Amino acid sequence: MVCHHLLITKSFGMKTIYSKFFIIITLTIILVGCSKNNKDIATQLIENCANDKAYKIFYEVVSKGINNIEWLKHEPKILSYLNNNLSTKLKNGFFNINIKVKTIYNGRIEIRSEKINYERHFMFCEKSYTKYPIKFKAKWENHMIN
Repeated sequence: MVCHHLLITKSFGMKTIYSKFFIIITLTIILVGCSKNNKDIATQLIENCANDKAYKIFYEVVSKGINNIEWLKHEPKILSYLNNNLSTKLKNGFFNINIKVKTIYNGRIEIRSEKINYERHFMFCEKSYTKYPIKFKAKWENHMIN
């Protein structure tokens, strides 16, 4: 009778240890998953910001072009570049624009070359996110390039 009681107690003790172990493992997996998800959200917010900054530089350069044909020629290129995954954009670092611009002083048409430094914009946005995370999230959460 005593041995039977000890066997039940030991068996029950092992089940308790296994169940605690299972709970710890489950909670760890959930916490790691949440942490990764938060990291992904932060990266997406920063990427939204950097895309917007790069597009605004593009817009300023192209709007100085001689006509709308320049716009139609270059906009698909920048949008295609910005739709790349983040690692590709950061690896390439720059987006080049060569555009025909009419000079003010003599009215000649020249080709102006402009480099958009995507990595610099990303780093700026990353610092801004670190300093003001709530404001940053509110501004860039559902932002679309327009």
